[in-house]
Amino acid sequence: MSALVSMDLLPLTDLPPQALAALCAAAVAYISASFSSAAASASVKEIVSAQSLQVSASSLTSSVLAIAKLFSESAKRNHDEQLFRRSLSPYALPGTVRDTMAKCYLENRVSIFETVPAKSSSTRQYSNLDFRLDVEIGRRAVSQTAALEYKLRLDMTDDSTVEFTAEAAQLRKMKAEVEAALREEKDTHSQRFQRYCN
Repeated sequence: MSALVSMDLLPLTDLPPQALAALCAAAVAYISASFSSAAASASVKEIVSAQSLQVSASSLTSSVLAIAKLFSESAKRNHDEQLFRRSLSPYALPGTVRDTMAKCYLENRVSIFETVPAKSSSTRQYSNLDFRLDVEIGRRAVSQTAALEYKLRLDMTDDSTVEFTAEAAQLRKMKAEVEAALREEKDTHSQRFQRYCN
């Protein structure tokens, strides 16, 4: 993991302090929002454009994800400044980079600490999905109509259930959204972040 992080932090060594501070802020926003790699990428593109940086947005997005990983891991362990700086020791970073990262971490440590556990444990977890198809048949003079309605029940790991009804069009929309979520998992930046976690 440290080799990947080290490689991703490398572009930070030649950045001006204000650009580095902006990237650290983008890492905090990435943690505090929804861990969306698309949002992180858009943020980095804005920073590259505003600061007229000569570094590719793609490599800096990887840097933002690496910073986010360091911030979130340190916040989970409730690191103070000294421990956070110690966590940076495996990486060959200049003192100015370490100072900027430590300053941003300390300013946002409490909000990161409050966000990270909430992201990982507060939402209910899916366990099972059951469905039933109801067909309502109506007769009118000459023609017959059939209205299809799906009744779905989501079972959660905390033994609660969520029941709802949906038509076929709504299920197709749900399918498209689930497929979009699965595509996000295969996104380059998402996979890189997952490797950091392993």
